[in-house]
Amino acid sequence: MIEHRWRGTRARLKGKVDSTDTTGLWSRIEASLLQSGAVLRTADPAEFIYDPDATARSRTDLRAIALIGVPLGLAILVALWLWQRYRRRMLRAAAHVPVTVAAAPAAGTAATSTPSSAAAASVPAPSRPAVTVAPQPASVPSALAQPAAAQAPGAPLSPPSPPPTDLNAVVGRLERTLRQRVPRRVAFRLSLLPELWHCRVDPQAARALLLDLVDAAAADLKGKGDLVVGTRNYAFTEDNLAATPGAQLGEYVRVTVRDNGPGLSDEALDKVFDAIATTRPSAALAKGTVQRLGGFVRVESAEGVGTAVHLYFPRAAGDKAAAPAKPAAAAE
Repeated sequence: MIEHRWRGTRARLKGKVDSTDTTGLWSRIEASLLQSGAVLRTADPAEFIYDPDATARSRTDLRAIALIGVPLGLAILVALWLWQRYRRRMLRAAAHVPVTVAAAPAAGTAATSTPSSAAAASVPAPSRPAVTVAPQPASVPSALAQPAAAQAPGAPLSPPSPPPTDLNAVVGRLERTLRQRVPRRVAFRLSLLPELWHCRVDPQAARALLLDLVDAAAADLKGKGDLVVGTRNYAFTEDNLAATPGAQLGEYVRVTVRDNGPGLSDEALDKVFDAIATTRPSAALAKGTVQRLGGFVRVESAEGVGTAVHLYFPRAAGDKAAAPAKPAAAAE
């Protein structure tokens, strides 16, 4: 009876020790073994446990590295190939650029720099006497001049004039670009004369001038407003020339960029063509370009009303258009 009770008590004590003090007991045993030198280091039990997922995880990591690294490497190789191709193309283009040497003018003659004369001075230079290039007078439109007679040998050569241009076609092709430059809050429209004369202007130059003028007009319209680009025919004679300040005799095709923004003060209007003091640099730039083509520029503005920039291009010689010209007194 007594032996049976002792066995039960020992079993309960053993279970209690196993369940509550296993970790502490193993730690004390491990510490005593280390102190006595029986063991040199402790072992991690995880090292003796087989993990079947470790190999799968390793393969997954390698696969992810491959999926990222291969496209990245291909992208770098393609970028290097494109850069080498672009570099070779630029080198070939630079090797084919002709070297231009300005020809020295002959004694007693004035040299005028024009695009055509620069192209004619390419190396090798022709072995012929230098020719003086006379600029075309800006104050006399070609529409009023008589057809030039055949030039005598040795006479000065005139620079080639721009071909006859239909400004309506230039503005029409440019309409989409102009609308994209104008803010949506601004009402933009075209007012083109159906039977517009052909004029003497380079289409690319007209395009650049219109873009600059429309950008300047749109910048002045801080809120809602109107912006109009229009074309008209104008004829200036001795009878009506005085009614339009700054006008010149002859027949002209006019293109106008008008806005109803804040307008210019009298002081700002007086300096509108001053390249340094102007508040409309686009108008000052347009004046020099149009004058070189034999035309002129006018600016009308009033505070609280708006601003209108008018470009007058000479009518092309031999133009057969029959649209009547508007009187030159009022600029629409």
